[in-house]
Amino acid sequence: MNTTFRLRLVLALAAAALLLSCSHRHYSPAPAGDATAQTFMERPELFHGYYILEEVVVLSRHNIRSPLSGKGSVLSRITPHEWFEWTSAPGELSRKGAILETQMGQFFRQWLISEGLMEENERPTEGQVRFYANSLQRTIATAQYFSSGMLPIANVTVERHCPLGTMDPTFHPQITRDDAGWRSRVIGQMGAMNDGRVETIGAPMARNFAVLERVLDIKDSPAARNDTTAIPLDDLAVQLVPFREPTMTGGLKMANSAADALVLQYYEEPDLQRAAFGHKLSREEWESIAAIKDWYGDVLFTTPAVAANVARPLLETILSELNKDGRKFSFLCGHDSNIGSVLAALGNEDYEAPQAIERKTPIGSKLVFCKWSDRDGRLYVDIHLVYASDTQLREMPMLSLEAPPVSFQIFLKGLTPNAYGLYPLSDLEQRLQEAIAAEPPTAAVPANKAEKVAAALHDPASKYVVVVSHRGDWRNYPENSIPAIESVIRMGVDVMELDLKLTKDSVLVLSHDKTLDRTTTGKGPISNYTYEELMAFDLKRAHGIAIPGLKIPTLRQALEVCKDRIVVNVDQGYEYYDRVLALTEELGVTDQILIKGRRPVEEVRAKLSEHPHNMMYMPIAGVGSAKDMAVFDGYIQAKPAQLAYEICFGTLDDAVRATAKAVLDSGSKLWVNTIWASLCGGYDDDAAYDAADPDAIYGPILDLGTSIIQTDRPEFLIRYLEGKGRRD
Repeated sequence: MNTTFRLRLVLALAAAALLLSCSHRHYSPAPAGDATAQTFMERPELFHGYYILEEVVVLSRHNIRSPLSGKGSVLSRITPHEWFEWTSAPGELSRKGAILETQMGQFFRQWLISEGLMEENERPTEGQVRFYANSLQRTIATAQYFSSGMLPIANVTVERHCPLGTMDPTFHPQITRDDAGWRSRVIGQMGAMNDGRVETIGAPMARNFAVLERVLDIKDSPAARNDTTAIPLDDLAVQLVPFREPTMTGGLKMANSAADALVLQYYEEPDLQRAAFGHKLSREEWESIAAIKDWYGDVLFTTPAVAANVARPLLETILSELNKDGRKFSFLCGHDSNIGSVLAALGNEDYEAPQAIERKTPIGSKLVFCKWSDRDGRLYVDIHLVYASDTQLREMPMLSLEAPPVSFQIFLKGLTPNAYGLYPLSDLEQRLQEAIAAEPPTAAVPANKAEKVAAALHDPASKYVVVVSHRGDWRNYPENSIPAIESVIRMGVDVMELDLKLTKDSVLVLSHDKTLDRTTTGKGPISNYTYEELMAFDLKRAHGIAIPGLKIPTLRQALEVCKDRIVVNVDQGYEYYDRVLALTEELGVTDQILIKGRRPVEEVRAKLSEHPHNMMYMPIAGVGSAKDMAVFDGYIQAKPAQLAYEICFGTLDDAVRATAKAVLDSGSKLWVNTIWASLCGGYDDDAAYDAADPDAIYGPILDLGTSIIQTDRPEFLIRYLEGKGRRD
């Protein structure tokens, strides 16, 4: 610690001791609702003469992102209005979020210098600082921009422990209990938040829903054509599945998605009336919309039984960081559910964040643990929530010690702070240890996702419906691109269907078309180009919009992304079987690859017999095609039974039902494509999306005994299947 700071401490010791000896009350900061307080982490007089800041641990929520759902989602159905045109893909940090986070990092640099913890242009030595983020773009980017502002010449590396686009178990608020007693406690605690009934837990939000419905103009929306003119209050169902986040179905979930998108629009759109789709809202009305998000998060993540279980990895990390020798600063970047569950597990006193429409964990907010030492070497800690005010978020003024972000102190039930508002570090450590021990894991660790899906594919008795995404998330990204694959993995899709073509120099690349014209900025057959020559062209999204710098991927690149995370259906892949198999064997992914085709059983078996280890294979049959049905009969008669069959049909008639029954009776699974009406008798994704009740469309497909569905609306289909209990 620098000499000037130490001298300041020595000169103030006597006065500080006098203050302590005269004090018989606890430190109370300005009330949480005091919107005029602007002093950052306001301290009593003489505080800095008695205590020295030794370490800071920050648990941060990511900054402003685009909504998690893109075009074609429920958001476009519940309003006639066009949503804000975002600068980033769904769920990714926006440009404004990047600027705001850099400014916050710059402010923290000023503050830490003023506290003597860091020097101007600090270049930390190994182990002094740590930046660790969940493995999603928005959290990694938030940590990177914050570090650039705080340590501009240090070239900080942000840790991520999992493949990009996946949830790191430390930050994933996933359930690790599978016992009935725990589930019963959770449902009881959730019910206690209302009137004892979980299904009506949206009822306290009735007035908030009314404001939301008015802003959305839901009565004039596409959904209204199917009699959805209000968001239900009494249809909530909670799902508590091991190794998944607690989730719900029903009106509150729909309202949360809409409120989330509107709140983000409030931050990003300069014109508040445009942000509210032409409505002029009061601040109280904006707060009412944001309160829906807060209530949704409280229900799912802050009941004692859930909070202690899902926050356990982060509680362990925070405890470890506070005791790490040589550490001065730690930055852990996750989500609002992380902050909410950590605080609930620690037993925080209730609060409402001032100067924010989000009153619990405003966007970009940071839970800041400050570790202090006194003159006798005793260690203390206090906890503050730090965030940019609404005005700072919308107008982006420069932050400084004279114009700081909002901060207020968090207090914990049952712990007594001293006259300066500090807890002995040992008290917080004990509270952390108690919370860690409160709800220990009881569920067995599952196999990786791809293994789990492959097991379901091999189990004809499984009622789990496997969801296959056709060419990835092509509504938001170029089809057959790496971002399109990453997006459907995040959605929870089970199988990624992709297409192959061979370049002039024999490189397998992802493309449905034989030519470049539709999907890239290039022209002509792919086979006329070497892979290096293809790198001159950019991929195009739907409607022909080019994405600069995004190139056609190789099969190798795609399989490296998909390994252990999702099963891959290599469509149009049988003609390249040997090439594909050689690559899958090299990468160790053969057991998670599926090939389909219309070739006779004898030909396929001869090909598979050439190799000791093969990919999964599935025959395809067009019901009504004499040629296809002859091939189908050959497979049905062959033993052992096939893994599954894909059947295609223009009309759902008795011939289709008989074919489906033959598949199931043979001990195989049934695959149906709902991507186009011509493949499924008109019971397709778009029809389900436009229907008053999607069960009228998807129901007959499931009634055939279908347990594998290829879709162009994976997020919508997954939500439907969850509601039917077919994703457990």
